[in-house]
Amino acid sequence: MVTLKKGKEFEFIYKRGAKKHGYFLILFFYRGSNKKVGFTVSKKVGDAVIRNRVRRQLREIYRFYDSNIDDGQVVIVAKSSIVGSHFSDIQREFYMLGMRLGFLHQ
Repeated sequence: MVTLKKGKEFEFIYKRGAKKHGYFLILFFYRGSNKKVGFTVSKKVGDAVIRNRVRRQLREIYRFYDSNIDDGQVVIVAKSSIVGSHFSDIQREFYMLGMRLGFLHQ
């Protein structure tokens, strides 16, 4: 899994990529030749322990669907409503949003 690291990479995808909102997540996708992913979990979500747990959950969800994801750059933004939610609910929402954006296939 190759991750986005620089702020300019995130900004490019925020401005040029397609976007879908859910209850727990916001997904951005920009179709390209290489597969990269970025995770954004702000301080609004909680303290460092909670943010890191959410980030680990999001990495695991992405890893689970990695073989079904098209080439391109994905940014996953966690909303504050993600705290205390079940992993399966977050996973289901990621799948639905990915299908709507057209980068995730069965």
